[in-house]
Amino acid sequence: MSWVSPTSHDVSVWLNEERAYDDDLGTQSELTVNGIAWSDYLILNHAALAGSTKVRFYTGMVKGFLFDKIEVDVFKDGSWVNVFAAGDAWVANAWNECVFAAGSVTKMRLRVHVNLAVPALCSFKEVDFWEVEAPPAAVLRRLLVGVGL
Repeated sequence: MSWVSPTSHDVSVWLNEERAYDDDLGTQSELTVNGIAWSDYLILNHAALAGSTKVRFYTGMVKGFLFDKIEVDVFKDGSWVNVFAAGDAWVANAWNECVFAAGSVTKMRLRVHVNLAVPALCSFKEVDFWEVEAPPAAVLRRLLVGVGL
């Protein structure tokens, strides 16, 4: 089991989407939101990760008057599932994990809510998916033989 980076992103209005998964906390994907509003989604992709149970994000944005909400959803088992609700607290300049029931995950989408009527630069420095590695074939054979299959 290990953290893995997205492998691609959907085209969006975010700038430098690939910087959200370049394994460099010194870079970021960013978007300016003008006024009190939700940003557009930053959507990141990975080949199906069977049994995935969490994702994580790293942002420099401080929760407070300017940025008051972040939402994170995963595309799990064929539908979007919210894993980090708008009211949840996050920590700036630290990894924030979003835990959910196991499933096959192929996408993650994130958005930010700006709470003041001023232009605000939203950003995500890194995001990762949790990959559950399949057991080796020899282990699976022993398990199946042990249950009589």
